[in-house]
Amino acid sequence: METAAVRLEGVAKQYVPPWQLWGGNRRLRTVQALDGVSLTIPQGEICGLLGVNGAGKTTLIKIIAALILPDQGWVQIDGINLLQFPLQVKRRVGLVTTNDRSFYWRLSCRENLDFFASLHGLFGAKKRTRIAELLHLLAIERQADQQFMTLSTGQRQRLAIARALLSDPAMLLLDEPTTGLDPVAAAAFKAFIQDDLVGKQGKTVLWCTHNLHEAEQLCDRVVVLHQGRIAADLNRREMVAKISDQTTFKLVARARDSERLADLCLPSLAITTEGERCIATFRAGAATSSEILGRLATAGIEIFSYVRRDLSLEDLFPLFAENPTVQ
Repeated sequence: METAAVRLEGVAKQYVPPWQLWGGNRRLRTVQALDGVSLTIPQGEICGLLGVNGAGKTTLIKIIAALILPDQGWVQIDGINLLQFPLQVKRRVGLVTTNDRSFYWRLSCRENLDFFASLHGLFGAKKRTRIAELLHLLAIERQADQQFMTLSTGQRQRLAIARALLSDPAMLLLDEPTTGLDPVAAAAFKAFIQDDLVGKQGKTVLWCTHNLHEAEQLCDRVVVLHQGRIAADLNRREMVAKISDQTTFKLVARARDSERLADLCLPSLAITTEGERCIATFRAGAATSSEILGRLATAGIEIFSYVRRDLSLEDLFPLFAENPTVQ
């Protein structure tokens, strides 16, 4: 049986908010960041970790990266117990964050990588070769000798990945990696992760995000974290089906077309009439926008306007409460 990239069992973590410590309050209240999380991620998978702010995503990533230890439960990375061998775990995991403060702003890209490579135990020709490989792989050779402070947001993200790959880890942990990127840069970034790092190099990726549709497009599987617990664990097909089923449309048409709209038997159809116009709302089901508009045009319905509303991350939680896919 192939060893899983990540295996967690009953992981729990509490902490005391720092503002309570500063206030000298003797009655400290702890926050339950994680509450009995069990999760297995196969090798070579892009697993999306979704949750609103405060759901426990960053805490879980820090535990997997061996930056903090769980209060309860156990964690294995490539079959290695994190509590027993934290340094071995750190060599197998690369962490990519959007925190620019972790770089030295007055140093160049090459000098930053040189410093962090030394921390990974790389020296001499081996270090120079590895840095050159990563600058080429991440397409930042032209910026190699620029100061970090002069880089664009996209270039900084690429440098962060280069740093995470210095030790050639088997797994990458990406914490909100597209934050601050424009749509073109974000698309290029996701394509690089999917095609190069996972497709060609076979690395495992845990993609932490609060963007539901980003996870839908990129991830093989999505784990939804809510209040420190796993609310759902869905593969891509299940996630797409759930999102599509809950997508809604609102359109404005002629009032005299209300009967034609009713004859189409659209899911959860509701029609209200205001003067010479009618407003219809309905669920898309499995149909795409073009398919629905095609049906409306074929029925001879004249549309003045329509709006498509996709499922949001907040919309997911009531659905899982009704029909959970819980660990």
